Amino acid sequence: AQVGRLTRTEQPVESYAAHLRESCPCRLDGMRLVVDCANGSASYLGPRVLSELGAEVISLNAQPDGPAADPLAARLALNWLGADASPRLICTQSCALLWTNDAGQEALVRGGALELRDGLLQAVERNGQYLFAKFVADLGPLPGSVALPFPDGDGHLLLRGRQIGGDSEARYLGIAFHPTGSGFRALYADLDKVYQLTPAEYRVLGELIDGRTADAIARLMKLSIETVRSHIRHIYAKLRVSSREELFSKISPFRL
Repeated sequence: AQVGRLTRTEQPVESYAAHLRESCPCRLDGMRLVVDCANGSASYLGPRVLSELGAEVISLNAQPDGPAADPLAARLALNWLGADASPRLICTQSCALLWTNDAGQEALVRGGALELRDGLLQAVERNGQYLFAKFVADLGPLPGSVALPFPDGDGHLLLRGRQIGGDSEARYLGIAFHPTGSGFRALYADLDKVYQLTPAEYRVLGELIDGRTADAIARLMKLSIETVRSHIRHIYAKLRVSSREELFSKISPFRL
């Protein structure tokens, strides 16, 4: 049976039940997994995995107002995370990959600073492996982050994560990550609509965000330097800024 999209195959349901017992009380009744959510520590990982195996999941003592009270909402939340453009994964404290969304799968398949070897997440570079192992070991209820260098020297893989289930004996970690470097471009929401930018001004703004000079933008867009400078003046006026520093500060809350 496939877990998420990348991990173990042909593992019996009993193995997943045993795995889930590390974080919350549960028992198997045929193909039904009965989960006791009274302690609030039950992870949706077990129900997700078992539902993919065809097992029925029953939650006991779930809080009436909590997410476990609505299985549909839990499934929709997982679908939402699965479709997120940001790579995300769930792993154990020993770096065993349990789940990843589509973007995370694509990132791991492409390779770079982080890869999957025999079901375990590992950094490609030796120095990066030390950083990654320490990052995983230190993750707890509070968020943590680390930057792993790409082997070709073009940027880093930025990871941020936290413990999302389990306890000090068996921890489950949620990690989101994205690359930096020449191929990365940040996304911003509705800057053109909020500040009534023309299509040309919006494209110039995007190039300014990427760090290009007016001369470089003119060459890239095949415009005269005077036209580009005119666009920049209009952008500054509409955003009510007078420098790039103020510009970056003004647009930072719009970053997705």
